[in-house]
Amino acid sequence: MPTPGHTDGHQSLVIRRTDGTIVVAGQSHDTAASYGIDVLKRRDHGHDPGSELPAPPAWIDRLQSMDPRRVVFAHDNASGNGPMRAGQADDPHTLTANIQLMIRDSAGSVC
Repeated sequence: MPTPGHTDGHQSLVIRRTDGTIVVAGQSHDTAASYGIDVLKRRDHGHDPGSELPAPPAWIDRLQSMDPRRVVFAHDNASGNGPMRAGQADDPHTLTANIQLMIRDSAGSVC
C-alpha cells in the first residue's frame, strides 16, 4: 500500500489474517505516537471539515478503512517489537525474519 511521506515512493505491507489486519508501516511515521496524531486529525476533520488542525496524509483514510489490529513501525519501541537497527531494513534476510516475527508474535498482541 502506498504511504508516501518519509520518501515519495514509501510503501507499507498489509497482512490480512483471520484474527485481524497487520500493517508493517516501516517509516510511514517516525513513531506510533505520530501515527496516532494523524489518526486523531483524521477523526477531527471528519467531524469538523473546517478544523484548524493540519490535514493528515490522504492515505490514512485507506489504511484506517482496513481496521488494522496492529500497526508496526521500523524505528519505534512503542510498537512492541523494538526498533530495527541500522542496516536491517537493507538486508532482505533480516527484514523477512523481522516481518515473520512480527506476524507470529502478533497473535496475542493488541494494536
